[in-house]
Amino acid sequence: MKSTNLLLLGGFILLAGIPITGSSQESNLSAGIPTGTLTVETAHSMALERNPGIQEALQSMHAAKARLDQARSTRLPTVSVTGSYYVMKATAQPDWDPSVRFTDNFEDFNAGFQVSWTIFDGFARKATILASKYAVDEQAAYLRDIQRLLLEAVSTAFYQAQLAREQMIVARQDALFNNKLEQDMEFQWQAGEAAESQKLNFSVRALEAEASFDNARNDFETAIAVLASLLGFKNAELPDPFFPAEGNFAETESPESFEEARQYAMENRPDLRRFKIQQSITSEQKKSVRGQYYPNVNLVGGVDYIRQTSIGDYDQDENNQYVGLALNWNIFDGNRKRARLRELDSQSRTLEYSRQRLLQNIESEIRQRILDVDTAASLLEKNQSAYEQTKKIVDHVLQAFEAGEESITRLNEAQTNYVRVAGNLASAKILSKLRKSQLDAVTGRILEGYLNSPPESR
Repeated sequence: MKSTNLLLLGGFILLAGIPITGSSQESNLSAGIPTGTLTVETAHSMALERNPGIQEALQSMHAAKARLDQARSTRLPTVSVTGSYYVMKATAQPDWDPSVRFTDNFEDFNAGFQVSWTIFDGFARKATILASKYAVDEQAAYLRDIQRLLLEAVSTAFYQAQLAREQMIVARQDALFNNKLEQDMEFQWQAGEAAESQKLNFSVRALEAEASFDNARNDFETAIAVLASLLGFKNAELPDPFFPAEGNFAETESPESFEEARQYAMENRPDLRRFKIQQSITSEQKKSVRGQYYPNVNLVGGVDYIRQTSIGDYDQDENNQYVGLALNWNIFDGNRKRARLRELDSQSRTLEYSRQRLLQNIESEIRQRILDVDTAASLLEKNQSAYEQTKKIVDHVLQAFEAGEESITRLNEAQTNYVRVAGNLASAKILSKLRKSQLDAVTGRILEGYLNSPPESR
């Protein structure tokens, strides 16, 4: 019986966190628990560089820059060259002598060179260029918002993987300890020193712990698959070295107040900035439409050369040079411009209402996230206190059990409580970091430390 108690005592000391030199169980506890070297900061950098969504938004920004170049090109003159060659059969019948009819075949060659430069268009060109410039800024803000959402998703998957791994460790410890107790009870039961129900009790607890381990492993693999996809790995498979590292449980900073968080979001949220830019685009589009009420004045100059051969008995050559002003003024278009202005007015009001709705959602989400952070901090404090008290209970139970003053049932109860509280503490620590990262994503603070300049396209 003394040897049995020593076995129980050794297993419980291992679970309680007291090192046992040369313990063969210590390596078994980590078996099957995947661990890598990936930190959340490295995961953020990899996602920003490798995720296809970032490259998609980046290409949209490049397209906007190309449209800006197209708009700017209207400041320059248009240079065109024309040319033609025809073999013609001409028939002429003069009105003054209907009985006379001329028919002849000849060749016609025409070449020309023309320069046209718009010198006035009611300032529509200037407004179009400004609208295109704002469109580039809008795409840059869209890219920045995609980065914000991506970092939030990466953080969530990363911390969920860490949380699942901690749950796997606790469940494996619980299973190993109950398996050890089950083996000991098997010897005692065969020796007639324990009831079969005691042996089966540890067997059931070991099976429950193994089931918890399997569930935690499934959660871990799911989080890893999501993380691999976000980091741009093919087939959603994350190589072992890129598994999340063990949790860094440094204390998180206290959350800012609602007013501080709201003010930061107002100044830094890319999606809010997009609405402001879109309003500027709409304003310039209105100016462009209003410019269509004015005439277009073009400075035109060019050279034409015409050569006709085999016209009867002679050939004909013409050389023309010209320069002048060309005016085009659409004085009526079925009220198309007026309808376009009404459309843009409605679009501007829609953008304002959408901005207000987004701001309300942000304010609501900030309040929720601050509550989540406060709750996570409170849970962490309570779980830390519970862990320390449970550890003291473990010490007392171990001493009483060694002295023969406590039953094995009480030992099992203390062990179960310790495993549960240890798991709750690990979960609370990771949850605290997760909630803080979610608050940072809502305010846009999660983008701090990452350059505002877009990554290189691939």
